[in-house]
Amino acid sequence: MQSIVSETDVLIVGAGPTGLCLASELVDQNVTVRIVDRKPGITDLSKALAVQARTLELFDRIGLAGEAVASGHAALGLDLTIRGRTIQAIELGDIGQGESPYPYVLILPQSETERLLETRVRNAGQAIEWRTEFQALTQDASGVTATLVRGGIKETVRARYVVGADGASSLVREGAGIAFRGGTYERNFYLADVAMEGPLDHARIHLVLSRGRFLACFPMPGQRRFRVLGFVPRALESEDSLNFDQVRAIIEGNVELDLRLTDCRWVSTFRLHHRMAARFAVGRVFLCGDAAHIHSPAGGQGMNTGIQDAINLAWKLGLVLRDGVHPRLLDTYGLERIPFARRLLRLTDRGFRVMTGRGRLFDVFRLHVLPRVLPVLARSTRLRRFAFRTVSQIGIQYRDSPLSRDVLRPKSGCVRAGERLPPGRVVRDPQLGPEDLYALLDRSRFTALVFAEPAPFATAAIESLCRPIFLPNREENRWLAEKLGVPDGVALVRPDAMLAYRGPAEAQALELYLQEVSGPGPG
Repeated sequence: MQSIVSETDVLIVGAGPTGLCLASELVDQNVTVRIVDRKPGITDLSKALAVQARTLELFDRIGLAGEAVASGHAALGLDLTIRGRTIQAIELGDIGQGESPYPYVLILPQSETERLLETRVRNAGQAIEWRTEFQALTQDASGVTATLVRGGIKETVRARYVVGADGASSLVREGAGIAFRGGTYERNFYLADVAMEGPLDHARIHLVLSRGRFLACFPMPGQRRFRVLGFVPRALESEDSLNFDQVRAIIEGNVELDLRLTDCRWVSTFRLHHRMAARFAVGRVFLCGDAAHIHSPAGGQGMNTGIQDAINLAWKLGLVLRDGVHPRLLDTYGLERIPFARRLLRLTDRGFRVMTGRGRLFDVFRLHVLPRVLPVLARSTRLRRFAFRTVSQIGIQYRDSPLSRDVLRPKSGCVRAGERLPPGRVVRDPQLGPEDLYALLDRSRFTALVFAEPAPFATAAIESLCRPIFLPNREENRWLAEKLGVPDGVALVRPDAMLAYRGPAEAQALELYLQEVSGPGPG
């Protein structure tokens, strides 16, 4: 077999949404990248459907949110129907209003999300190497040596870092010797793309429960099209696949609703898993997305979590490779993402088991307890807000991260270091008028929002890793100063739009923080 040798800064294995997002972010930061995948191209299946508010907020910064929203279908709420009666409606638009510019779940097939990201990567001049198989890796103190094969030609790649975004069966994870712990749900499930007539509102997500039955319906672009997920009946569990007539019989005959299937484009059956990697990094090898964690479909969290992994890791790799920041910054990737992934896995697993568990106790809870409890819970503004912040992922926080520092004592209700910067509009110059806050943030360095005179912050030490933005004491900026709890101080924002530092208007304190982050030595 012919063999060649090459070098790169970062080798990304896997060109799904996570790998494509990571490549897009790194290319924007002038990092040399290779992205490979053994598939022939982007998926032609819908797979993941939900794009959450936090993902859309970050997509907006790279110009993708508008096209995503135009291509998708906004689900403004969720209806829970039990034994033919809708007992609870959750209005996402209502509880998310003022929390995010995207107060809904965007239903967008994964194939379309991948297309948007692939186009952006290619427009940046970055090749995506399809039909290229990753085989093995070894690593040492200065880099990783990986073996790739394409068209019968073996290639040895020397990379400073390797990122496995190659899914649940990750060969990168296996090559790095990282355990993948968890389990498999008991039941077989089917997933189908159907056209369906009946009482279901096409602007909403529906969970339909009856005795021993579960059906989730997600509105898709197109006339009355839904993605449906449900149990495969015991009598059909031995079948390798299902056909349209079988899916129609399962749905029309068992959910106690007058639903009529008129078309089925495709259907697949599968087992669902819940697993998480023991570590998200070993040496110079990192895991993102499904290679690091796989979830039940509850809440539409999986793909969004992988994209958040990619964004968290990308800016840290950029600072290390481009600006010579000490590699210990990369340790914070796992420190931040593992606790979040662990909580999310626990939450989605419990929710999914409650909705899909087999047996009398589960039926009693779903059919008799849930209808009584949910309306009471839904009246709580605090619980509704918590639910939206959790599902939308705008509630992600890294308060325990080494990168999060509150020099100022946080006031009640204000954003703390480690939490998401709220989006909105600010005024730097009255002649320019209001500007989008997120559009002003630097995506490769920190941004210092300075609510004070500019002179103390125009120092070389600060500007090497940070872009200062001076916000005058005006009515249009007061909301942000109050929200951050720094009416005359400084708030340092990370490239992923998370608050890193809150402190007084003293350049020396900010310089000390940045020096601790950057550390000694090259990357």
